[in-house]
Amino acid sequence: MADKLEQGISVDVTFVDGETPSAAKLSAITAQMRNAADALERAVGDIHDQSYPYSTATKERLSIAYGRSDDTTSLSGADGRPLDIASIARLIGPASALNPGLLPGLRDYTEDVPADTTAFSFRYPPASIAPWDISFTKTAPGEAFQTRHLDASLFTGAGGYYVDGDGRVSTAQATDASDPGTVTYKIDPESWFGGPSYMGGRFNVMPGPNQLSAGGAGCAIGALDGQNRRPVTLPTVTHSQMNESMDSVTLDATDPNFGEQLVLPAVITGYTVGDVIPSGFLLLKNWTTGEVYDTATYYYNGEKSVLIGGVDITAEVLRGDDFAIVTVGTDITTSVDDLRRKMRHAHDRTFGEPLVPAASLTDWTAGPWGARGGYVTSAIEANYAPQYLNRYGYQSGENLFNDYNCMRGDLLIGQYPVSVGEDGQIPGKYVGTTSGTTTTTSYKLAFSHPDVAYMYMDRQTNTLHMVSAITGGAVEIEADGDITLDSEDDILLDAVDNVAVTAGTDFTVAVGNSINAQVTNRVVFDCLSTTAGNPAFYISADTSTADSILELAIDGNFSTGERFVEFADDGGRLGSIRAVNASAPAFGTSGALYAWDSSGGGLRVDVPAGGGAQYVSGNSDFAEYVLVGNLDEWELEDCEVQAGIPVGTIVYVRDMALWRDGPGSPMLVSRQACIVGNAVPEEMEKKCELLSFIGQVPAMCHGPCESGDYLIPEGNHVVAVSPDKISFTEHLRVIGTAWTSKTSEEPGLVLCAVGKK
Repeated sequence: MADKLEQGISVDVTFVDGETPSAAKLSAITAQMRNAADALERAVGDIHDQSYPYSTATKERLSIAYGRSDDTTSLSGADGRPLDIASIARLIGPASALNPGLLPGLRDYTEDVPADTTAFSFRYPPASIAPWDISFTKTAPGEAFQTRHLDASLFTGAGGYYVDGDGRVSTAQATDASDPGTVTYKIDPESWFGGPSYMGGRFNVMPGPNQLSAGGAGCAIGALDGQNRRPVTLPTVTHSQMNESMDSVTLDATDPNFGEQLVLPAVITGYTVGDVIPSGFLLLKNWTTGEVYDTATYYYNGEKSVLIGGVDITAEVLRGDDFAIVTVGTDITTSVDDLRRKMRHAHDRTFGEPLVPAASLTDWTAGPWGARGGYVTSAIEANYAPQYLNRYGYQSGENLFNDYNCMRGDLLIGQYPVSVGEDGQIPGKYVGTTSGTTTTTSYKLAFSHPDVAYMYMDRQTNTLHMVSAITGGAVEIEADGDITLDSEDDILLDAVDNVAVTAGTDFTVAVGNSINAQVTNRVVFDCLSTTAGNPAFYISADTSTADSILELAIDGNFSTGERFVEFADDGGRLGSIRAVNASAPAFGTSGALYAWDSSGGGLRVDVPAGGGAQYVSGNSDFAEYVLVGNLDEWELEDCEVQAGIPVGTIVYVRDMALWRDGPGSPMLVSRQACIVGNAVPEEMEKKCELLSFIGQVPAMCHGPCESGDYLIPEGNHVVAVSPDKISFTEHLRVIGTAWTSKTSEEPGLVLCAVGKK
């Protein structure tokens, strides 16, 4: 083993008492001293550089000329550098400066979680990412580290997080802005070649000077053993040159060395307990007095203890002096060699170094990229490379909290630049003004090919064009939710074939001017309402500024029967609002208005100049809502828009309400009114009934009935009376005329023409 107790220089000249030294002995002593000094000079070197030049053949010095760029060329005026050493010890500096910032060995390490962020990395590479080896403190429901996921694409809700093998952490929600908590994980510096120290490097001064200066524990001195030796035990680490935050010498749980037990250098721990430790390896220093016990003998007593003998330090121990061990746990040349090796890496955590954040890199925008050269640094946070979009666009496998890899902001398609000369362009003209005065078009947002399908903006007309330019191509707007067309100008739908708009919920058009649909065939609104009570097609207008809510403009050439609005189901047409052509005769075969024709002496027919509209429906009467006086009087049926008194029932109206019994005006309950004359609030419909004023309504008739019989109210039903047999008093009570017959004596419905006598 190196530096064992072998002596390099031995002086063998001896003297006896009273002897007069002879010249030979003195010469021998001088020779031995000269040999010892020569060996020391050869080992240490000429610290004052007075042996220069090193050779008569060359003036080269040990160190190359400052600024030398290669083996042969130096900067003009540069000279070789002399040693210029006043003191080797002072040049080397305090040995405690080599105390490792990270001691070897597998252990738990705790660090603070950064605040208000969804991505960060551990300070050191984790030795394991198993769920039981990584623990966060903020794990309550609703906090950032509630649920650990083993796949970055499996975030399913707030509180999910992911940790990869390099210690990168992604969270579904931001960490707490004021109290983000801590994380504890295992580190093993030996797995990354010692990290900030070389492998096996240990403290040179134990404990470090700042621990003793700050009042921390020094080495513990034990009682004398049977050989007058005292055990010296190394302390744990509580202070260092600086903590991880570099703002204090006091360490805490977020510092990797905190609480670590100091141990002797690896070269000494190979000894057997009781072995003498060679001089030059280890010394005990009284930190209170500054005395170093260099004449003592030191014995190995385990990896964290030595025995000191040959000196008496009882008084110092009883006085409470502080002690430290000075040794060689980390040497300079190995540290430099370790640094040289670790400089040759790619910041990939090979040596335990922290990951480099993108914000720390530069030259993101180095160009030139185009006619105007490189991009400039973006003012938008985290937009480090403003010249790039994802070349491959959307990628599957992302999750909700990464927005499924979609863009979070506007995709702005710039204008054609304004030309200056032949190849110059004016910076800033890619983005125009909001006023629309810039008379240029934008670049296309194209699909498949720039000339096949695309969108672009024409700033001369302020028109957004959506174009399918190939033969037979279609532009289709389709959505399961809302489609909203919102414009203060005209919306033009221009197509050779159909204009089809399909929406699963709402189709909303909000315009300040008009919608102009120009089609060869038709405009189809297929609006399937999925919520009960919601209209499938809804038109809203500000009546304070709009003359009409809905206007259907038909050219002057329509013919009778053309349907303006049609109502239909799968079984066919249910009704319509249709045209009445002005050219159709209004009376007989001649006309609608008559006057004498003075020239011909006969009748003149004036046909009306305009036509009209008819409302056509499968329902057959006019009715109005009337409040039910007492709902408890009736056995009510289930009916969507009225109380549910059975159809054809006679009720009696008095005091603006209907009742089961008279007095009052008898009226029939209707379920198929073509027109309802009065609207009531929706919440009132179930408290009202529709009563027929005129038209065809089923009536509950007791006894036989012939078509053409008069129907007279009796209680809550009607009875039929032949016109030939009816009395004057009965005629006054007639509610209508039967248009259908029944022969049974049992009650049954007949069709009643209300109001016809």
